[in-house]
Amino acid sequence: MKCIGNSIKLEQMDRYELSALNQQLVADIDWINANIKRVTADLEDYNEKTSILNTLKCPNTIPTDAFVPLTQTLMIKGDIEFNGRVIVHVGDQYYVSKKVDKAIEFYTKRINEKQMEKNAYEILLRDRQSVLSKMEQLVKRMIELQNLLKK
Repeated sequence: MKCIGNSIKLEQMDRYELSALNQQLVADIDWINANIKRVTADLEDYNEKTSILNTLKCPNTIPTDAFVPLTQTLMIKGDIEFNGRVIVHVGDQYYVSKKVDKAIEFYTKRINEKQMEKNAYEILLRDRQSVLSKMEQLVKRMIELQNLLKK
């Protein structure tokens, strides 16, 4: 999807083309907003993981006991023996063992990628909203002209 704000000539469109464009813009805006929401949730998740990993860098902040899940509803009490490594979900059910610093580096990279993705969606959103606003102004002018011609 690319920006269309400077390439669309609204003044050259008839009312049917404007109506079709309006429907497309509303659908685009809904799609973009859904993606911004998804990316924002991903960012929050990665930031939380990074924060937790930063606490693991201080050994005295690590609890020594925990509940270990056997199933979704069945757990046993266990002891934590931290060896400086964590299991990181890297996507599509793939997990790798990483040292804490490397895991932080991994999530920091993901945060930067997601922030760039969010910025791109926000640019697209502003573009679509701008075109929609210009179109609304044009339609208002068309209605005013039509009303003047009726008089």
